[in-house]
Amino acid sequence: MVALLGAVVIRNIVLPEFQREYVWNRNQAKMLFSSLQKEYPVGALLFWKTDSPPELKNVTVLPDHLGTTQIILDGQQRLTTLYLLIEGEVPPYYTATDLRTDPRDLFFNLETGDFQYYQATRMRDNPLWCSVVECFAPSGSLEEDINVFEIAQMVATDDSHHSFQLAQLFNENLNNLRGVKSVDLPVQTVPSHAHIDDAIDIFDRVNSQGTKLTDAELALTHDTGYRGGRSQNWSFQASFDPVYSPDGTKILYPHDEYSPTFGCTSLQVMNADGSGAQRLTDNPAPDSEPDWSPDGRWIVFTAQMGGFELCVVPASGGAAIRSSANTGAWPFGAKGKARCGNTFFQ
Repeated sequence: MVALLGAVVIRNIVLPEFQREYVWNRNQAKMLFSSLQKEYPVGALLFWKTDSPPELKNVTVLPDHLGTTQIILDGQQRLTTLYLLIEGEVPPYYTATDLRTDPRDLFFNLETGDFQYYQATRMRDNPLWCSVVECFAPSGSLEEDINVFEIAQMVATDDSHHSFQLAQLFNENLNNLRGVKSVDLPVQTVPSHAHIDDAIDIFDRVNSQGTKLTDAELALTHDTGYRGGRSQNWSFQASFDPVYSPDGTKILYPHDEYSPTFGCTSLQVMNADGSGAQRLTDNPAPDSEPDWSPDGRWIVFTAQMGGFELCVVPASGGAAIRSSANTGAWPFGAKGKARCGNTFFQ
């Protein structure tokens, strides 16, 4: 795992332009880490070694190095998830706006070993919940803030012996999580003598598994792979991660609309029976992680406006209001923050 992530950093492992963007939902990212922690198999990665790579995502000139470049043909959703949560950064072959979702607000419970996404009312004052990204931070940085002995003393209910037992449990669970970084993922390799035709044919075959590509996306793969760059005659729409309103009468969801001349992930709301769909936001960059206020009158979400920030918009429609400074850092998402009190500002 360490070698794979390091190869991504130096761009020895790269993503071809004919691959789609990061489309995994948050539950898929969570289940990947849960499986790895339990030492379950998660499938092999498939790379194509070549000294004549096709058009690449977010790379114009490869750094000088000896040997071939490894092109990701299968496993990029898994590899991207691992990079986001272990390195804490967006991998070099993507930009922040390429991510449909960002799983970096995944938290880990030191006592139970459970994974859950950040919920302020449940985790804000509970030292047992630690950010997965912070758990993997290198020595000398945030990692030192996770002191299992101090946390055990805070939550122990009786004597020091109980505190020591808890510290042992917390340390065991934390080490099991960090052990994910040492897992050797199996890698299969298409040899360097293979042509782009062979690579795309293999890509077609392996994508009958996982989060399956549509026929349109596979057609775009062939067009992009053979002609280079992005096709100028494509589009797609998709909706995902629905959230019911507190009274159960409305459904809130992010909605993707992309084409060569337009790209937007907006927030939309519709009636629970599927009627009356209405667009709530129109930010050129993705809006994500929406949630309702307890009274159902407001919607809080994460907007990408050069960086990440929290915004709020009336559930009936209207102008979005920025409510956090644009720091460029992921603010652990908006989901769950709406239920901190009457507003998510508390």
